Amino acid sequence: MQLNNLLQFFATIHYDMPNSHLIGPSQPTTSVDAATALVALPMLLFILAIFFAISIIPTWKIFTKAGVEGWKSIIPIYNTWTLFEIVGLQGWYSLLLFVPIVNIIVSIYCNIKLARAFGKQDVFALGLIIFPFIFHCILAFGSSKYALGKSAATVKKKDPIDDWVSEKK
Repeated sequence: MQLNNLLQFFATIHYDMPNSHLIGPSQPTTSVDAATALVALPMLLFILAIFFAISIIPTWKIFTKAGVEGWKSIIPIYNTWTLFEIVGLQGWYSLLLFVPIVNIIVSIYCNIKLARAFGKQDVFALGLIIFPFIFHCILAFGSSKYALGKSAATVKKKDPIDDWVSEKK
């Protein structure tokens, strides 16, 4: 009798290894898994919405401090293009963020330029890199002013055709 109980015990042990279903019977599924998923999914979406709002609001404020319309901060890819223009770089540099390894360097450089554009030290840029949620809020809601002189919205791009036409006159 004891040998039979011992064999049943070893037959029902579930090991965490490939093909463990061959070792013993599988565990029955319960409706708790489905109920957990139904509760966890809305909670996850709510948390993601909070993080989205936490990142949008300071970015909107940073754009308006720089003299750029805030709505430009909520359009993907275009917001990064505009941010690069705010910090004094050409917008197409933002496309380098799609290149592996290069994106790390470009992102660090952009954060350094962002800190300098608002009159902050390079140590603040380190904070922007490590804790972006916190330091974007400090930059947006603090007393810092956009220090590059002209706002990115008023900078007129130099057009080579206009130069050529003015030379002909």
